[in-house]
Amino acid sequence: MGGGVEAKYGSWKSPISSHLVTRSGNKVEEAPQLDIVTGNVFWSESVSTEEGRNAVFCATSGKSEVMRWTPPGYDVRTRVHEYGGGAFTVYNNTVFFSNAIDDALYKQEGPGPDSQPSRLTPPSKKRYADGVYWQLKKALVVVVEDHHQEGREAVTTLTLVDVNTGIHTILAHQGADFFSSPAVSHTSNRLAWIQWCHPEMPWGKTKLCVAEVTTENQVNILFSQQTGSMMTPTFDVNDDLYYIHDQTGWWNLYKLTDNFTKQTNLTPESREVGWPSWLFGWRAYAVNPTSDGKEVVVVSDNELRVVEVSSRKSRVLNTGYTVHSHGVVYSKDGTKVFVLGGDGARSRRVIQVEVATATVKVVSQVPELHVHPGYFSIPQHITFPTSDNQVAHGYLYLPKNPDYHAPVCSKPPLLVRVHGGPTGAATPILNLEYQFFTSRGFAILDVNYRGSTGYGTAYRDTLIEKWGILDIQDVEAGASHLVKKGLVDPERLCIDGWSAGGYTTMAVLTTPGSCFKAGASYYGVSDLEKLATDTHKFESRYMDSMVGELPQHKDRFDARSPLKNCQRLHSPTIFFQGAEDKIVLPSQAREMYEVVKNKGLPTALIMFEGEYHGFVNPDNQRSSLEAEIYFYSQVFGFTLADVSPQVEIENLAAWKSKKKQGALKK
Repeated sequence: MGGGVEAKYGSWKSPISSHLVTRSGNKVEEAPQLDIVTGNVFWSESVSTEEGRNAVFCATSGKSEVMRWTPPGYDVRTRVHEYGGGAFTVYNNTVFFSNAIDDALYKQEGPGPDSQPSRLTPPSKKRYADGVYWQLKKALVVVVEDHHQEGREAVTTLTLVDVNTGIHTILAHQGADFFSSPAVSHTSNRLAWIQWCHPEMPWGKTKLCVAEVTTENQVNILFSQQTGSMMTPTFDVNDDLYYIHDQTGWWNLYKLTDNFTKQTNLTPESREVGWPSWLFGWRAYAVNPTSDGKEVVVVSDNELRVVEVSSRKSRVLNTGYTVHSHGVVYSKDGTKVFVLGGDGARSRRVIQVEVATATVKVVSQVPELHVHPGYFSIPQHITFPTSDNQVAHGYLYLPKNPDYHAPVCSKPPLLVRVHGGPTGAATPILNLEYQFFTSRGFAILDVNYRGSTGYGTAYRDTLIEKWGILDIQDVEAGASHLVKKGLVDPERLCIDGWSAGGYTTMAVLTTPGSCFKAGASYYGVSDLEKLATDTHKFESRYMDSMVGELPQHKDRFDARSPLKNCQRLHSPTIFFQGAEDKIVLPSQAREMYEVVKNKGLPTALIMFEGEYHGFVNPDNQRSSLEAEIYFYSQVFGFTLADVSPQVEIENLAAWKSKKKQGALKK
């Protein structure tokens, strides 16, 4: 028997409130960038007191001072590909950024509030991302997504934007549907980038291009290669090129030398360097600017490693953090690296790491949570058997609250969380939303089903044409595995997910014989065919690989769409949706909600005005979190100690009455 007061799982009172989860201070959004002139380091944070708008922050070289750069009233964010990322870049203390409020490009030549941003481009239907300053041209090389042609697919280009006049010069647009990751040489007129075409996604097949750009801005291709997934090129001081490639079955870091004739794998291991390019601006390695191309640092399987280029030997920088993510840069003098670090008890923050000693200093301002670490459930990585004699993976969080213990022989409810993508991944970093549940007596399984990133190309590609099959089998297998081990209550299994995870949630709940008793879908896909025919450009052909091409595989779309199989729906479900979502249209949530309501099952639909694909307003984040746990409390019959949202649940009273009478089918 544990310590504290005896109380049922789910009814524990917790200091981790929804307000703490959503209003506990700023959250780091975009990874650190180095100003190669001043040595200052910049990153962006979502500001909780400004409805989650993003602002740029700066740590000045050689000082402990952190200052806010962009002033209130701006939102450093972009919606290129709808998911964004890469919303700002910096050169010589001038920050160039995309402002989500009007989609224009701005520049700001000093920190606010004394220095105000000036508009570089007019508000228009153009969106900007992944920019890099090119001193040779006195311009930005940036990805532009042009939405001027109503009713037609947006046009994506790699464009030069003069930082004094705002004049646009298109560098690349033919031969590809998408562009990303422009990299400029600081010693020549060379430019590198990544491009790809429909129906590919950037983690499938991309092309690496290297070109010379003349004084008249003519682009002459010097080298190109299209085999597998290639990502994030970078030049060193010798104009040698680095990039990530998965030709070994794992994303490894390569160096291209000898006039593009010699490719060397610098990390020849069965370990992933990098992440799928859902967002712009992610960079999993950096070249030491003072090493003459002899040293690089990589983020590999969450570890931070320094690689000696000549020997390809690496050493781990033991920072004390278990997760390093999203971006890494060297300091100007090459003695330090800046990276995002976190772990099961610490949220993501910018840290500075001494390369020689691995001494760590926290750079970004970390909010004080005032919560004892004894309330935090530390995730355990688990591997469990699934269909076809295969295995899947996940992170298990057990209930944790030092103030309570549960009655003898009782088991906690289990919430299975399904990440988005589906080419995404769960990571074991502190997530206060998870702790909100576990500190109240829930167990959580964060599943990395087949198709997830981090386990090699073969594992990722297993889901090709099997989405809606293998992911369902894996989340079912994960829950069943924990039931068999006696860790969770088989009668209180629930599931939730965002986007693609919301799809899997609804697909599970319309699968005959599913073990799950309730679910929550956050802007999830209920009709796969509508997703394939009525979504944004970036994912408009994603279903070709995940399900199959239309119309020849329409039967697959119908068989795997929750809305088309609503007669099989068997469990209460709550829906959360952004009214402005352009990826999964709000109609998908509305139609599914009506189905659940008409079947007499408990349900609710909470539509957030002004939100897109993902909620940024802390008030909306808090409302959805409280509504979800309240929904489960009503379905599973436990009383929440400290959460009482105003949520109207359709059919609840009648359903409870039938359940009490034993009239509900199991």
